[in-house]
Amino acid sequence: SLEEQIATKGNQIRALKEDGISKPELAPHVEELLSLKAKLAELAPPPPKEETREKKSNTQQQNNKKQFQQPKKKQPSPTDESTMTTSELRTARLAKVQLMRESNAEPYAYTYDPNRTASQLQKEYEGKLEPGEEDERPEGGEIAVAGRIMARGGFGEVGF
Repeated sequence: SLEEQIATKGNQIRALKEDGISKPELAPHVEELLSLKAKLAELAPPPPKEETREKKSNTQQQNNKKQFQQPKKKQPSPTDESTMTTSELRTARLAKVQLMRESNAEPYAYTYDPNRTASQLQKEYEGKLEPGEEDERPEGGEIAVAGRIMARGGFGEVGF
């Protein structure tokens, strides 16, 4: 078909361009592609008729009216947080938390699985590292410790 010939010729021209063909050598191939496209245009159905001036002006007037109409203001919904007071917002959020808990969903879900306690870690590394030295590869894989920082020394020392 004519479309297939156009596609083939287009691919051939792309390949020639990739190979670095000069423009004068490429010109006959481009002319052939353009003639195939012209044949296709002759076989294609004619474009639809243009609207008459009267129809066009009516359509333009309608479009202009749409452009200058004031947009309808969106009425805030009762759950719109941007219009709620701080107290209302807090109450609404606490109600959502309560609903989640009633449906057995934890609203503040977290997962953290410590594999050692601070005292186990202290015993495990006692005498093995110099102050400030880090263990590159801990035995037993990654170490996860949980705790609350109770005091912090002046040089970054931490106490659990």
